[in-house]
Amino acid sequence: TQDALRAALRSRGEAPTVGSRSWSATGNRIYSFDTPPAGGGRRKEVSGLNVFEFNENGFLSAVYRSANGVWTGDALMVSGSAERIKLTADGVVRDTVENPVLEEPRHPFSYANQRPSHLNTLDTMAYLREVDSEIEARNMAVALQEKYTTAILPLLIVLFTAPFGLSLGRKGKVVTVAYAVGVWLVYMGVGNMFEQFGLSGAITPATAVWLPLVGFASAGVVLLSRVRT
Repeated sequence: TQDALRAALRSRGEAPTVGSRSWSATGNRIYSFDTPPAGGGRRKEVSGLNVFEFNENGFLSAVYRSANGVWTGDALMVSGSAERIKLTADGVVRDTVENPVLEEPRHPFSYANQRPSHLNTLDTMAYLREVDSEIEARNMAVALQEKYTTAILPLLIVLFTAPFGLSLGRKGKVVTVAYAVGVWLVYMGVGNMFEQFGLSGAITPATAVWLPLVGFASAGVVLLSRVRT
């Protein structure tokens, strides 16, 4: 819903372009299908399905086109007819097959069009186990570590704000609030910088997420210990 609202605002009220495609690859096949709406984890059924099948030499051998496809857990099934285009040494052969079933042990539509913010912790962990792309794996690994820190962030905020809150009686309210906001902005900047290091592979995802948090939490403990009560 948030993404849809952002798209409407950025397009200044114009309807966003529809009909975009998602792509995935498993084994000797490449799948193209209509991009599902954002949200939700795995999807077993998609529409506007195209399947590109390759032979053992890496050459395109067949193309399937159908209105929909369903993954049953070990195979891809099409309800109704599908157009099949076979590429052979003698040329191109077109025909129609009824209710074709393609053996497919891996989930071909897993988490299509999903961002880390669309997935909960369990979905992110499952996606991380299945993803083959190194870049995508780093993105999900960083996102997973950030989800782990969600419960700790309120404590970090307390460590930052408590020292300034306790000193309100001796300093101006505006000054102390400005200090607290400034420190938090510095933390956000440092956290974003380390996140980019993690996404690029310069450091591990755990280091990228936890090092700024631990460092600033330690600084907050030191500030809190020096406040006179």
